[in-house]
Amino acid sequence: MRSLGLLGATCACGLWACSAINSPAEPILHGSGSGAGAGLATVSTATGTSSTSANGAGGGMMMPKCGDGKLGGTEQCDDGKESATCNADCTKANCGDMKLNATAGEQCDEGAMQTATCEITCKKPVCGDGTVNLLATEECEPGLADACCDAGCKALATCAAPQAITLTPMGASQLGKIACAATALKQVPSAVCGNAMAMAGAGSDRVFKLTVPSSSAVTIKLDATFDGMLRLLAKPCDLATEQPGGAADGSGCVNATMGKGVETLSYPALCAGDYFLVVDGVGDMDAGTFTLDVELKPTTNPIVNGGFENAYQGWTIQQLLSPQAMIAGIAKNGQQILQGQPVQDFAKMVTMPAQGPQFPNVYQATEGTSVAFYSESGPGDQHVFQDVIVSGCTLKFDISWKNYAPQGFQPNQFVAVNLRDPATNMILDQPLLTKAVDPMMQQLMKPIQFDMKKYVNKKIRVEVETYGNNGFLHAAYDNFRIE
Repeated sequence: MRSLGLLGATCACGLWACSAINSPAEPILHGSGSGAGAGLATVSTATGTSSTSANGAGGGMMMPKCGDGKLGGTEQCDDGKESATCNADCTKANCGDMKLNATAGEQCDEGAMQTATCEITCKKPVCGDGTVNLLATEECEPGLADACCDAGCKALATCAAPQAITLTPMGASQLGKIACAATALKQVPSAVCGNAMAMAGAGSDRVFKLTVPSSSAVTIKLDATFDGMLRLLAKPCDLATEQPGGAADGSGCVNATMGKGVETLSYPALCAGDYFLVVDGVGDMDAGTFTLDVELKPTTNPIVNGGFENAYQGWTIQQLLSPQAMIAGIAKNGQQILQGQPVQDFAKMVTMPAQGPQFPNVYQATEGTSVAFYSESGPGDQHVFQDVIVSGCTLKFDISWKNYAPQGFQPNQFVAVNLRDPATNMILDQPLLTKAVDPMMQQLMKPIQFDMKKYVNKKIRVEVETYGNNGFLHAAYDNFRIE
């Protein structure tokens, strides 16, 4: 025991113990700095209360506790309570940690994944939030400026209900444009695209309806933010109805660009009718936004000088059997040619007399002022033809005839308009072939139409054949065109 002098206090050895007269509430600490009880100190006051605490480096510190606002132990943070950067359990706040932190703006937190009730952004899924949530039955998002999505996040451009592309006149052309997103729906099965060997089209897709009002040259461009492909079909999602002739390889499907970029189908001619465009992701994960641009231009008649205004320019004339008995002539509208009148034969480029009971004859031009005619005074087989790339869907022409064979029209006495294969000269179709039931005299020009859809974008020989080997035969024809 020793005295502290003027303070009137006494201290006893231990670590230290003290009772101060002038400070009765001051603590008295008992303990030692080593041994089994090292680091623990008993704090006593004059009132008799005591407590035990851990002794840090300096001794006498309280145990750390989450929420005390002081970082310690295994705590990652301690803001005293939940904050925008710290969870209530003193871990750092991160979306995806499966700890709901409303102060950080989280509405939910079900881990680093999208669920039916929580987005990967820790927001509750809501139609219109700009995030497509398939698990929440969303097919698309109008928040993505998707013209193919309704207000309820359901896709509009589907196999069952293709989205129509609106066309707007622009000069002689018609233009259409639509911006959409291909997400969620995978309606059209994978298939070979063009000449490629691998299957393609496993990604998300959208289906559009294109109405072509009349035969048109059609260009379709797809600009996608993903690896996309483009098909044109005659029936929605029916790959067997793919329309050939639009891709560089002659098919109706294009996937020429690796990765994102522009794909183009270009048709020299599509017939009037409804067509269906499929925008598809090449691979299973391919999806995203895209723009479709469509341009329709009127087709031009591929038949050169179909009205014979420039004589037989653009046409080839072949005269078989007895060329000296045949005339490939040109008459003017309303012109009368008399028996024996000299006329120009454009096959042999000579002047010949008009002979036979078919004269006199008055001619009718149905386009312009000129009309072609055939006349014979003996056995004859004449072919007038030209080869064209069919850029329309209907062949149209006007024709008349006079047949003086006693047996009428027979296999060796006829007027025909043939469609031939230019490579083999084989007859593919006959838009006109006079038969025994047809009238002997068709003096007025008769309009004829023939469906050319199956020949669109193909090379075809258009031919007028007049075969008279059983009696006098005469024919006039004009205004050949493909529309």
